[in-house]
Amino acid sequence: MPPRFDEQELIRSMVQTLRQRPAEWLTFNKLATLIAIPDCNADFWAGIAEYRNDLFVIDRDKRLKLRTPVVEQIALQGSANWRVPTRPELSSADDLSNQRVPTNHNGTGGGCYCNLPYPQILSDLKTGSIPDEALVRRCCWTAICTVRGQNFSAISPEIWFDLCQRRGYIHYRENPRGF
Repeated sequence: MPPRFDEQELIRSMVQTLRQRPAEWLTFNKLATLIAIPDCNADFWAGIAEYRNDLFVIDRDKRLKLRTPVVEQIALQGSANWRVPTRPELSSADDLSNQRVPTNHNGTGGGCYCNLPYPQILSDLKTGSIPDEALVRRCCWTAICTVRGQNFSAISPEIWFDLCQRRGYIHYRENPRGF
């Protein structure tokens, strides 16, 4: 029978290890070596970090560190008094159906692209079908960037590059002398 682990203690050991190396991005292999619990390999620690993305940041190279608010909480409360917070509830896709992206709206009334619902902007981003007018309006561009930031891995880098390039071209076309 496999050993049973206490989730709170495992997370505390991860936090404690990461706090000992505050400026480093640790790989999961290094974390597994430093914590050294039998049957807890790099994949095990990666699973916990991905599950608790409210506590840990994972970069593209599969390295991790503590989120800044967690470090601040520990500094304020002291490491002995800090407790692992409960995992926040993730919002379901149904909750996003009517969500609007907050913007500092300076465009026209109800016909502005940034007034579209979140899923529509995300769908347009995934296909690269953002209207030209939305690419040059500041309020719309803010909404587009917000949606992209919240769904970073859902939008391919090639599509994002093409949109940015198209935006630059439109800006240049409208104002070729740059003022």
